Amino acid sequence: MIPLSFAQSRLWSLRRSGGPDGAHHLSLGVRLRGPLDTGALREAVRDVAGRHEALRTVYEERAGQPFQRVLAVGDAVVPWSVTASTPDDLAADVARAAGRAFDLGHAIPLRAALFDVAPDDRLLLVTVHAIAADGWSLPPLVRDLATAYDARCRATAPAWPPPLPYAEHIAGERERLRAPDDPSGLVARQLAYWQKVLEDLPREPTLPQARPRRAPAEHPLRYDVVPADLERALHERVLAFAGDQRTTVFTLVQATLAALLTRLGAGTDIPLGTLTTGRRAADGAEADAVGRFADTVVLRTDVSGNPCFRELVHRARTTGQEAHDHADLPFDQVVAGLAAEGAATDAVDATLFQVMLVHAPGVPGVRFTGLDAEIWVSDGVVDAVPHGRDGAAHDLTVEFAERHDGEGRPAGIRVLLKYATDVLDRVVVEQLAERLIRLLDGALTQPNVPVGELAVLSEYEREAVLDRWNEHPGHTPDSETCVHEHVERRAAATPDAPALLFEEQRVSYAELDARANRLARHLVARGVVRGSVVAVHLPRGVELVVAVLATLKAGGVYTMLDPDFPEERVTGILGRTGTSCVITSGELAGRLGSGHTEIDLDRDAAAVAEQSSEGLGRTAGPEDPACVMFTSGSTGLPKGIVSPHRSVVGTLVGQRYVDFGAGRVWLQCAPVSWDAFALELFGPLMSGAVCVLQPGQRPEADAIADLVARHGVDTMHVSASLLNLLIDEYPRVFTGLRQVMTGGEAASVPHVTRLTRDFPGLRLVNGYSPAESMIFTVTHRITAADGDHGTVPVGGAVPGKRLYVLDDQLHPVAPGVVGELYMAGIGLAHGYTGQPGLTAARFVACPFGAPGERMYRTGDLVRWRTQSTTPTPRRQPR
Repeated sequence: MIPLSFAQSRLWSLRRSGGPDGAHHLSLGVRLRGPLDTGALREAVRDVAGRHEALRTVYEERAGQPFQRVLAVGDAVVPWSVTASTPDDLAADVARAAGRAFDLGHAIPLRAALFDVAPDDRLLLVTVHAIAADGWSLPPLVRDLATAYDARCRATAPAWPPPLPYAEHIAGERERLRAPDDPSGLVARQLAYWQKVLEDLPREPTLPQARPRRAPAEHPLRYDVVPADLERALHERVLAFAGDQRTTVFTLVQATLAALLTRLGAGTDIPLGTLTTGRRAADGAEADAVGRFADTVVLRTDVSGNPCFRELVHRARTTGQEAHDHADLPFDQVVAGLAAEGAATDAVDATLFQVMLVHAPGVPGVRFTGLDAEIWVSDGVVDAVPHGRDGAAHDLTVEFAERHDGEGRPAGIRVLLKYATDVLDRVVVEQLAERLIRLLDGALTQPNVPVGELAVLSEYEREAVLDRWNEHPGHTPDSETCVHEHVERRAAATPDAPALLFEEQRVSYAELDARANRLARHLVARGVVRGSVVAVHLPRGVELVVAVLATLKAGGVYTMLDPDFPEERVTGILGRTGTSCVITSGELAGRLGSGHTEIDLDRDAAAVAEQSSEGLGRTAGPEDPACVMFTSGSTGLPKGIVSPHRSVVGTLVGQRYVDFGAGRVWLQCAPVSWDAFALELFGPLMSGAVCVLQPGQRPEADAIADLVARHGVDTMHVSASLLNLLIDEYPRVFTGLRQVMTGGEAASVPHVTRLTRDFPGLRLVNGYSPAESMIFTVTHRITAADGDHGTVPVGGAVPGKRLYVLDDQLHPVAPGVVGELYMAGIGLAHGYTGQPGLTAARFVACPFGAPGERMYRTGDLVRWRTQSTTPTPRRQPR
């Protein structure tokens, strides 16, 4: 009995773990045109099996341990079949034959099938189980086949020296790896090397848009193949650059693939699996042998620091050389050693990588006596026609083979991307292939340019993510008018229409405008000028709305002091904004100390009433600040966000994410310090609708339910958590509602699914924006179909605003790749009051806009899911 080699043992284990045996086959196709001697060809196949012991071996188990037994030449029966086929059917016929399982315990791991395609046109398919051969076995196999055919055509047996018996390879392997406990021995030294090299190996997925992967033992994976080609000219450039760098084509492809995965969001620490030949010398006895010599190593490629391609090739070359110098230790022993150290903890992690790169050995052209012979070699592929694969261990294998013409000149490189269909979609792999070739082409053209600067996207893709997905043809929001000017227009057009409802008060547009004009004139008389910051320190109610509008009419900038704010927060806001005036009343008056002008609406009522109700004319422009909104400060000092009129107007006027019609009835319930306050107040008032004010400083579910029923509220904005509460406890609220907006936190898929099911006529909108881009920058109308996804999309940019998903180098990332979200356009704030350094860091130059344009760096990680949609961002502390 002969034990299995370590490489065979690994394959035996994979074979036993599940999945059809066809996952581990190697196929050699020889297209033979001309007068074929079929008998001589069949004898030649038998001769090859006789020459190589690995091809006439059976595999058995005894007491749970596998072993192999070499059959005598006369006892080895090579299965042989002859089948009629056609050019149209050939690929499918070959795929079926190549995938048929071997019974390794009773038959040799070799068979041959001859397909008659047409007169004097045949294809010979030789299939070998991978336990008996590897990719480097195919060149000697085809050479031996041609030699034997030539001899049999002359009615003689082939004369060749015996190759190395595979059993000798096994004996030598075990000799080298004896004494594993010897700390100075080869096993200990190489295991120590791999434990150091593979320490803290990244466990994050390395592929874009990959679905979660389950262990193959529990769920054998199905595989498919995407072919791609490098043209002759690019092949020539690859060889020239490799020669110039004194490296190999494999190293160039390794560097390119690592750079691509980095650009696609896999990080800068890229583990790639590959195969070593396992042969001790390229020109020794093992070089001409057929057997399972190849084994796996991990190439951990360092792409950190955004190196140029030339530098990355140098790193890859060093990594490859060191890995091959320590490749005597079988991969299974490396995995076992790492597992013992706690580095590999489950079936998926134990593979150490999910992307494999293989340089398939080229099979030289050979002469078959009297025939025109053409060779195709691939793992399950003949002339690039794939067949399904099952049970393999990796999500993606990138296999490439160089081609040469009859004169030995480069003729292109064939690339096959074999992928797990449960993990990756075909379109994703097709894009991966295109981007790999594009990046390699660019790297060879500009090898001294950092790899982060090289083009990955096509021009069409780049135009899509930068321009087309941000376009809204024929739709331009208003950006040339101030907030209060829109309210004034409504007052002039429909003076008697109701503007505000609060408790028992009903205020028309004409009354609201007149009261705000009087207070604005009083503010000007008390020193408020264009750009003055006016703090509104009032409870929610009609007087608060009048104060906000009056501040804007006077040319001032409002900031809201919620009566529930703690004293230190109020003091901080007053100091950082340089507030010149505070509008207050009642028991709140006199609480904020000195250092500013206080307008007590109770005390100053007579003086205000004496002012004219006529408008003040234009006191501010669209780029002038309208408000200063402060963040919560939960992660540090609250930031005061200074937003111009243009941001508010552009976000609310002329938009389509909800109906801003004059007939709507809105509810204003958000805390007055939130940017949602501007949505709920100015959304209705700038469109001529009714605004219902909820008493109290915080939204209350009971109050909301009452106001919706009493006043016929049909439009509302609530946070996602409050929406969930209303759906669970107050579903009757939605009976009269026609439009609901939500945002600020991730929407609950079960809740919105129930809401869209129970109220199909309701327009439910999910939106997202940091306050630095005002209220909503992206919106998505939620439908029942969104319940099929794990998250509710936040949508695409509203008209006038733009989204950019960028990498660390400010380059747009490919759809499906995680990047940082940047926002530009009409909603952008001026910056942070009193924090010029932070403003400069977060509001940066926009390389995709007009000269001088800025964009806001959100710090949120998102990806384009499909055109104009992104999944819910992972909000970072602000």
